[in-house]
Formats: sequence, C-alpha cells, structure tokens
Amino acid sequence: MPDSPAEILIVDDESTIRELLTRALRQAGYNIHTAADGEIALEHFQAHTFDLIITDLKMPRMDGEQLVQRVRALAPHIPVLVLTGHGSVEAEERLHALGVSRVLYKPLRSLAELVSLVKQLLKP
Repeated sequence: MPDSPAEILIVDDESTIRELLTRALRQAGYNIHTAADGEIALEHFQAHTFDLIITDLKMPRMDGEQLVQRVRALAPHIPVLVLTGHGSVEAEERLHALGVSRVLYKPLRSLAELVSLVKQLLKP
C-alpha cells in the first residue's frame, strides 16, 4: 500500500453491510467513504478521488450496474468490486463486460477474504 491510505467508496443500501465493511477495511488501514445508493455514490465519486469502489448490485434509485456504467464513463481505470446476494451467470457476465474487477456473493465467507481481495485489487 502507498504512503497514504487508499480511498475506498462502499455503496450498499443495507446499513449493517456498510458498517461491517467499513469496520473491517478501516482496521486494514484504508480510508472509507460510504453511500446508501448509486446516486449518492455518484455524487461522492464526482467530488472525490477513489482508488476502489465496492458496490451492491440491487439498490433503490440507481443500482450497482448503472453505477458501474457511470463510473466507467468517468474513470475506466478504477477497480470495482461488486457484492451481491442476487447474482446470476448472465448478470456476472454483463458486469465483467462493463469492466468490473470481481463479483463476490453475499453472505461473504469471511471479512479476511474481502480484505485480501481488496489488497490485490489495489496493487499497482
């Protein structure tokens, strides 16, 4: 990890998921920002520079797939990790075609696995 901690945006409409991910990733040394839906996330994204985005797929107002499309149009190089409890092979193929780095399914097996994946995605 570089001298300054990586900036991560966590987007999930479930506050317990946001809090759980925030706690685990802050303990790993990252700066965390959160949003409850894609529209709020896009506002944060346009106002701040992020090194990684972690987003839920199914959310009100703007879902994760729409958010990925908007982020890719603005910054195609930023890794995106999608967490979902509603995935399908077709959805995963669409997400990868949009440039999503990885798709993980809820419930997560372990937070340590997530932290390890985040470290991999942030390697230069």
